[in-house]
Amino acid sequence: MTGMVRGFSAPAGFALATFLIPKKYYPNEATWTSGAWQLGAIIGSALAGLLYGILGITLTFTLQLFLLILSAFLIFKIKPKPIVNKDMTEKLWDSVKVGLSFVFQNKIILSCISLDLFAVLFGGATALLPVFAKDFYMLVHLVWVSCVQCQLLMQS
Repeated sequence: MTGMVRGFSAPAGFALATFLIPKKYYPNEATWTSGAWQLGAIIGSALAGLLYGILGITLTFTLQLFLLILSAFLIFKIKPKPIVNKDMTEKLWDSVKVGLSFVFQNKIILSCISLDLFAVLFGGATALLPVFAKDFYMLVHLVWVSCVQCQLLMQS
């Protein structure tokens, strides 16, 4: 179920960012967004564990629900902007055929999409990391430090 929601929320979030950020700031926005996501993935998990230990499960999930409702409210406060390219004379299936033929003719794009497909399929094993955290603490710490260093380097 979570995967289904993420399948819609990630593209919607990227599309929302293109409406909010001017085009000249896209590279900087991508760096900040990626850094915030990495930071949230690490600190958010730790904070959730602390809150669960201190407040208990009911208050932790209540706080999570409140923050989710707050974020949805703030997203709905964003004013709609007009769509720039409204000319949609091409039929959906014709557009899909053109896109698929382009992907299969361009071997570099096909290989990148295939690599991403297998990375997503087999990357779900990261959900098992807490089981092995005590054995691989140093490795996880080194990866986190290198991610933070890369983000700082890209932001400067």
